[in-house]
Amino acid sequence: MSFELGQKVKFTHSLKSTGRNVDSNIEYMDEKLYNQLCEDWVNIRFKERVEHKEMQGIIVGKRRITTNGRFTINTGEYGGEYLEKDIIQMTIFLVACNLSGFKRVFPEDIRIVG
Repeated sequence: MSFELGQKVKFTHSLKSTGRNVDSNIEYMDEKLYNQLCEDWVNIRFKERVEHKEMQGIIVGKRRITTNGRFTINTGEYGGEYLEKDIIQMTIFLVACNLSGFKRVFPEDIRIVG
């Protein structure tokens, strides 16, 4: 389905940031952070889809964002370690509901009003 800027829409799901990030410079990490990366952060979700009451707004933009990714630590040919990133990007729409900001919404969650 195609949407245009300024189109009035409704939605009940949007994306929320999980607040996680990864430092790509492994050589500068302390041992505790490095171990946490190795054990816990194999598959990271940067944004999660959340449900809320029905909201109405206007489409103000379209973006490609990283929603999640897989990180693995590999040993190079000469013994150095490097971080390999496999990220998943998706298209979302920015929907302004009020003057204080906007929501990030998947195209499949958007319904056109009127």
